[in-house]
Parts: sequence; structure tokens; C-alpha cells
Amino acid sequence: VNSGHRTKDTMYRSRGIWVNSNFRKTGVAQILFNMTESQAVAEGCNLIWSIPRKSAVKSYTLFGFKTVGNYFDEGMEFGPNIYVKKDLDVNS
Repeated sequence: VNSGHRTKDTMYRSRGIWVNSNFRKTGVAQILFNMTESQAVAEGCNLIWSIPRKSAVKSYTLFGFKTVGNYFDEGMEFGPNIYVKKDLDVNS
């Protein structure tokens, strides 16, 4: 599961990615990220961002997200978290 929504005219948030433990490390997260990216591009966005937990960052970076800043706990229910972003090629 991955939900997403536009947050500004050209920015899209990927949020809430979750893969059943029986299917982790099988590429499912990458498929979900691909679908989210396609939706972001379809909505005219050129950047995806998120705030993953530290335990999930590897899935994001494998898909091309870059970390921004440092890990933080403040204001987060399940931390530590970090901001990540990925620039999109809207000309593809």
C-alpha cells in the first residue's frame, strides 16, 4: 500500500508505504513507488517527497530518493524520521 497526494502545484507526497512482511525484499515497494511516481507525473508534478522512518529509508533511496537534513523525532509518532525527495523527469 502507498498513498500519495499533491501538496503544491508541482510537488507530490508519497506517504504511508507498507508491504506485508511476507513480501518484503521482493521489489513490491519499488513497484508501489513506480506507480506513485507515475501518478505524480500525470498530475504535473516534478518532485516527490516523503518523511520515512529510519527503518524504511533504504527502500526510498533504492528508488532514487535523496535524504534531506538529519533524522528527527519531534512531532512524529514513530521516529526517528528523515525528509527525502526525488526530482522527476516530467519529459519522459
